[in-house]
Amino acid sequence: MEIFETKMVALLFGTAISTATMSVAKREVLSVAAGGTGAVLAATPKAGSLTIFILDSDSVSHGVEQTTGTPATTENKYSIANNTELTFNATTFASAGQVVCYYLLDGSHPTFTVDNVSFPGGYKIYADSAIRGTNQVDKYVQYQLLNCKPKSNVSLTMDSSNVAKLSIEWDLFADSAGDMMHYVEV
Repeated sequence: MEIFETKMVALLFGTAISTATMSVAKREVLSVAAGGTGAVLAATPKAGSLTIFILDSDSVSHGVEQTTGTPATTENKYSIANNTELTFNATTFASAGQVVCYYLLDGSHPTFTVDNVSFPGGYKIYADSAIRGTNQVDKYVQYQLLNCKPKSNVSLTMDSSNVAKLSIEWDLFADSAGDMMHYVEV
């Protein structure tokens, strides 16, 4: 599948999606004006979680870490006002530059948890398809898989330049009547 709901991923692990308050990691690149002003975080970081580094000219590599303190008198120090407004030392930022900020952000998010005691249950799957015969005429059919479980060998691959693909292999079992599948021409 290239289009799927996240519920499918939770199903593979025998869990369900719920909403919970969680901390998520955030990375934010900010521009700092000459003199150390002008950088404002997009959100309020969780207390004690903010870490800041100067970015090198490639905008990727980390330079010197900026720590909390009194930026008016000490190089490589920053202060924060109103939970988001950053001020850096004027000598450290004699010219404009960039910083990268890492922090945790608390919020309510859809989530699921994988644990070592939950396993996926059994499911019924109804799959619609078309079968073309030797006469080149399509017959529409439905496969009804009566008792199946996703296999435990789950692999998730994340790739920023390609569409995500989810492939699920299922073990088929008989239902209470001893049937495993119905093939129905629609």
